[in-house]
Amino acid sequence: MRIKKIGIAAFGKFKNFELDLSDGFNLIYGDNEDGKSTLMAFISLMLYSDQKASSRGELKLREKYTPWNGEKMAGDMEIESGGREYRIHKDFGKTIRTDKTSVTDTATGEKLDLPPDTEVGKFFLGIDYPAFEKSIFGGTAENFAGEESGDISTRLSNISESGDENISPQTVIKRLEDAKFGLISRRGTNGALAEATGELTNLNARLSELRIKQQQRLVLKNEYDETEKELKHLSETAEQIRQANEIRAKRQKAALIENFARQLREYDGKLAALDRKLCGEKAESVSETGKRLAQRVIVSQENLKNFPKESGGDTVKVSEENMREYISLCEAKTKAEEEKAAISAPKKAKITALLLGLALFLAGFVGALTLSVFTSVLSVIGIIFCIFYAVSQNKAKIQRLAYSQAEQKISDLDLKITKLISDCGCATPGEFNSAYRSKIAAAEQLKLRKKAETALDAAQNEFTEFISKFGSFDIQSGMAFIDSIEQTSRRLELQQQNMQSFKKTYAIPDGSADELLHLAQDIVKDLPQESESAADGEKNAAMIREKNARLIEIAKQMCALPLDTIDIERQISRLSEKKNEMQAYYDSLSIALEVMNEAADEMSRSFSQQLRSRAAEILQALTGGKYDSVSISKTYEIELKQKGETGYRSRRYLSRGTCAQSYLALRIALCEMLEGKDEKIPLMLDDVLADYDSKRAETAARFIESYAKGGRQVLFFTCHSWCGQTDNKIVLA
Repeated sequence: MRIKKIGIAAFGKFKNFELDLSDGFNLIYGDNEDGKSTLMAFISLMLYSDQKASSRGELKLREKYTPWNGEKMAGDMEIESGGREYRIHKDFGKTIRTDKTSVTDTATGEKLDLPPDTEVGKFFLGIDYPAFEKSIFGGTAENFAGEESGDISTRLSNISESGDENISPQTVIKRLEDAKFGLISRRGTNGALAEATGELTNLNARLSELRIKQQQRLVLKNEYDETEKELKHLSETAEQIRQANEIRAKRQKAALIENFARQLREYDGKLAALDRKLCGEKAESVSETGKRLAQRVIVSQENLKNFPKESGGDTVKVSEENMREYISLCEAKTKAEEEKAAISAPKKAKITALLLGLALFLAGFVGALTLSVFTSVLSVIGIIFCIFYAVSQNKAKIQRLAYSQAEQKISDLDLKITKLISDCGCATPGEFNSAYRSKIAAAEQLKLRKKAETALDAAQNEFTEFISKFGSFDIQSGMAFIDSIEQTSRRLELQQQNMQSFKKTYAIPDGSADELLHLAQDIVKDLPQESESAADGEKNAAMIREKNARLIEIAKQMCALPLDTIDIERQISRLSEKKNEMQAYYDSLSIALEVMNEAADEMSRSFSQQLRSRAAEILQALTGGKYDSVSISKTYEIELKQKGETGYRSRRYLSRGTCAQSYLALRIALCEMLEGKDEKIPLMLDDVLADYDSKRAETAARFIESYAKGGRQVLFFTCHSWCGQTDNKIVLA
């Protein structure tokens, strides 16, 4: 894998920042707070989101580098891996779950689907974050202290023994363990073998239970046979009772037929009497027609009650001639009042003209004393108005005379109207009008009464004509006759319905009353006496039901009990064979697992030796041959042996510079061994030469540069001057 380009939208101090990186050695230089640590944190978070804060109370990287202005962190990183180029984009959230990460193949534009819960760094580098810190990323011994990295051990073991990081003895061991635990779990309660053992135990227990149940089944079988014998005897008794019940049923049938025949005879007699009374006509038609005609009579009688015989119209003295005279006088009065109103209007207008003329004349006269032309004109106008009034005074006298005559005419008409109303016996015009309307209404009522009397006579005549066919009746007795016919018809209809229901319920055959009586006599003829009572039959039937219920219950219990144990014995036999096979397989897995663990331990010792050898070679190069042997524990604690000495010294007894050299050698050795056959991995170092003196720094610089020339990418972050030779220097400002 190689990092080609970094693009930061917002992260820490950087915003819209881009950085191109080349193959080989990349020196990234800057003073304190220029952003070196920020760049390293960005690379780390782009590859691994799940990082914990240190135990010293420091913030997590996503909290530490969130921009102060609240802008969300985001960025891109272009890499090359396996001969293909990819662009990693990440929008950082407040938590890992809210991060949004995408990996795109830049050549095809296709999105790369990572396996579930897999970090980008784990996918491309093959190691988790602790292994990443202990090998590729970092710079001090503090990154190594405290714990073993399973990813480093597993991957180095695979590469050192098989040459392929994907071929893992641990994978084989895990498969053997999974297969073994699939037979018997760690607790011994689950797994195929444990389940087979448990099932075999259960089958043996069940076999014992079945043998007990077989004895119970035998007892039930004996009871079943005995109950069947008792039921057979009860059935024979039931047959005798059935024959007796059959005789009883025939006698009851004959009684029912005889009863029906009597009802039929009674019905036929009533129907014949009704037919004679109606002279052969149908009762329904007579009843319907009679009710309809009687209803017409009743309605006509009720209608006649609404019109009294004496209407009081003869006492009213207002005739039609009086009303025409009254209307003529009222019209003449209205016309006289209109003429009077027309005469009074000019009089008011002339008085107004007189008053206006006098006012203008007085105003002009007063103004003339001042010799004003305008006031003189006003005076002349006032005189003109006064002359107009004097000229029209004679005409006004004539109009007043006409007005007086109009009033006299209105008064005469009022006297005539009052006399007319009084002569007709009324006090007011309203009473006069009301009396006239009463006379008209009384005449109308008289006409309606005569019409109602005519309708009543017609209805009574039609009803009398209809009812006379059945005898001599008056109106009231005829109506009573129709009601009796309807009631009789209804009773006969109800009796017929009851007889039909009785006939259907008891299956009475068709026939006349005499035929049915003869049939009833034939049924009971030669019948023997009943041999059993109904009470005995009920008792016997109850016992039969009880015995049948017991047989069903015994049969159910027997069905629930096994007939034999052959099936379960076969299951036990098959399961025993299967259990023995699984036990043998389990024993083979245990032996194979023991052998593989021994082989894995041997392989681990082998790659540990390779790691120590390569770290020792690098340390010799860094120290000028002063230290030639290295001891590395599982937790990556280092002990060094100086050339010519026999004992190892812990790093706690070494100088800071020597300690830094030893862990740089270990880090480079780990990186070399973690690489696959065709894929180099980058090395990112954070000012690892800070504790070196000038000589050691120069030696280390030459080694790092030569390491980068071997086709590896090195990102070296520092705030100190570089003592080596490089053309690829990136300065942060």
